[in-house]
Amino acid sequence: MKKTSAFTLIELLVVIAIIAILAGIALPVFQKVLEKGHVTEDCSNMRQLGIGTVAYLNDNSDTLFSKTTTIQGGSSNSQLAAPGLLQVNYVPSPKVFHSPFDKRPVGGNPNPISYGVNNNLLDPTSATPQWDSNFTKLAAASQLILYCPEYKGDPTNATSWTGVETTPISVTANGKDQTLGTHQNGKWIDVLYADMHVGSI
Repeated sequence: MKKTSAFTLIELLVVIAIIAILAGIALPVFQKVLEKGHVTEDCSNMRQLGIGTVAYLNDNSDTLFSKTTTIQGGSSNSQLAAPGLLQVNYVPSPKVFHSPFDKRPVGGNPNPISYGVNNNLLDPTSATPQWDSNFTKLAAASQLILYCPEYKGDPTNATSWTGVETTPISVTANGKDQTLGTHQNGKWIDVLYADMHVGSI
């Protein structure tokens, strides 16, 4: 009688171990590829925000938007800032305001906004900018951050960013452990500068 061959328990365990090793090798590579895709999408979103901002400035005598504009969808929140205004006329889709690093579900009223605008460019007590309203006169635009990922945290901050929350978004002054970035193990964020170029810091 011909014997049928079968896996022994040891052989099965060896196969499982090999698969586990291969998975362990492949997983970090997959995570890096996935993160790189998220970074590309994140930068693309910010570039579209920059294009929308330029279009708005061109239509409004180079005057920066106020932060009291409400977002499309009927919210009366007075701190929705630039994205609310841009969503109405100057950006093609609400998805532009949602970062791939933002784990909040899309939908609802208001829709989650992943990016904040530099609150130091806006008067927190009124609807007008604190500085000369002509955006073209802004000094060192290539070094001034206009948009960055929103963060609501420690009130002791170096710079504040207005996002969808009523409390300004803050970036901590000491930069240690209190605030993590979106990628590279929390070390980096993507930002849009006032000259409309995107960079990672």
